[in-house]
Amino acid sequence: MFSFVMIFLFYSCFTLKQNGDLYHINNMKEVYENNPNNPYPNQNFVFLNKTLYELKTGELVNISSASGIVVKRKGKTLYGLTAAHWCIPINDNEFITFAMLMGYKSPEAAKNATTLTADYYGYTYNIEVLDVDNENDICMFKFKSRFANQSENIDLADGYPLLGEKVHTISSPFGIKGPTIRLHFEGYFSGCQDNSCYYTLPGTFGSSGSGILNENGELIGILTVSVVDFNTVTGGARLEDIKAIIDNNLD
Repeated sequence: MFSFVMIFLFYSCFTLKQNGDLYHINNMKEVYENNPNNPYPNQNFVFLNKTLYELKTGELVNISSASGIVVKRKGKTLYGLTAAHWCIPINDNEFITFAMLMGYKSPEAAKNATTLTADYYGYTYNIEVLDVDNENDICMFKFKSRFANQSENIDLADGYPLLGEKVHTISSPFGIKGPTIRLHFEGYFSGCQDNSCYYTLPGTFGSSGSGILNENGELIGILTVSVVDFNTVTGGARLEDIKAIIDNNLD
């Protein structure tokens, strides 16, 4: 029996400079128009960034990046899902060590100074964390966007795919993203065990929190873990736990 060592997909400090205004003027409609051959709507992807003020210089320093998916819109407010380990840093030893080096005297002080933002359509918005399920590594958040009406409401699947059925995700491994870039990945559903489901989807730093959709464009999972030295085997939250956090936070 194989013994796999799992790692959380925590830290990615690579970001890309982008010109949101130029992009929106010239290319938004063409780039984000859905490809009928792909069930993952481009406009529902969100890039997430965690920053902390460096006390000596007052500059924002990038701590980690993650991926996310918008699942519902209400007016100009968008509701999304990502990995809990990105949303709540205070219990993470690496974050605490980093904060101490930045001059913070306590993890709580560093947490209060940490900013969580969503990059959506090339524009940055502060997000509000609504709920965190640490046991199953799911976080639900919301933010207001001037382009909220472009997002679709994503349905939750009624059940799991069959073993070997194709699944899809969009993510930003190593922070690779931009207003005209969407990294699409596809793999296969490989079953569930304990509190995780597994896929032959690639994943590495920055991929955490990406939504996993079936061939019908329905949400079936959130990517949160990768197998060490075999990063085309990934796992994530179960459908039942995703449904619970959505039901608890949306009418």
